[in-house]
Amino acid sequence: MSDTLRHIMRSAVFNAFSFHIDKRQHKASLDTTEKIYSRTSRDHYLDRINDFCETCPEIKKINQLTPAAVEHYLDIKATTGNCTQKSVDDYRHDMKKIGRCMGIDLSCSRVLTYVPPAQNRGAKDVISSEDYYKLASYAMDHPSKSAACYLLEMQVGIRVADMAYGVRATDAGLSIRCKNGKICLRPWTPELQRIWQTDALQKMVNEEGKLIAPKDNSLNKWLNRTQDKLGLERHSWHSVRRRIAQDKYDAFRGSGMTRSEALSQVSLWLNHGPNREQTMKESYVANIW
Repeated sequence: MSDTLRHIMRSAVFNAFSFHIDKRQHKASLDTTEKIYSRTSRDHYLDRINDFCETCPEIKKINQLTPAAVEHYLDIKATTGNCTQKSVDDYRHDMKKIGRCMGIDLSCSRVLTYVPPAQNRGAKDVISSEDYYKLASYAMDHPSKSAACYLLEMQVGIRVADMAYGVRATDAGLSIRCKNGKICLRPWTPELQRIWQTDALQKMVNEEGKLIAPKDNSLNKWLNRTQDKLGLERHSWHSVRRRIAQDKYDAFRGSGMTRSEALSQVSLWLNHGPNREQTMKESYVANIW
């Protein structure tokens, strides 16, 4: 995709951004122009535009930006991006919103994912500690952009999409814009600082301190290829996140917390919020002791 079309799409989002306008008042007014009310939402749509551009480079002109083009983009994400149905549906909504900002209709039919639901999906679908550290050793011995992101993931435990689009350095630590729109902070530790300052990661950090990481499907592809090379059972990036969640739970329990307290702390660390004990049991922490 040409930078000109990318610029047109991004300009439409910037023009729709109205930080000082009250959302309720605007919707109650007669103004029908499309608006974006928060910086988080604005940045989210800008990231979606970048992903669309990189995924569909053959779309070069504004008259090629059609519902069919969006459906093609979603089909690629559904078949090769290791995306859930909810993620593909969210991408569809994003593109429709971007179209409204541009004054064009990008509504398209719902695209279904082709990834069969895994029977062991959930808390039990977790990478073993042994394989988790084998991948880390490989990442250190074979540096690459994706390998650097895996080593960073071991410190921050975030979703693959958040790694790809939402990490930024601040004085206090790494600020991460998460899937749910919330901002979580990973305070600096000596190990986190060491990894962040490695050449492989710093080459991906722009002047504003934002990590320009590989796309989410590229990170998962690296993970799959590396597991195949090492003869390991395949696990997704989210299974790595579950490994980190389990290790966090074990550490909290070891510090003297009750089961409920430990699960609540894991939930907060994962940016799910408090009182999500059932979600933690079903989706993240299999070994409750």
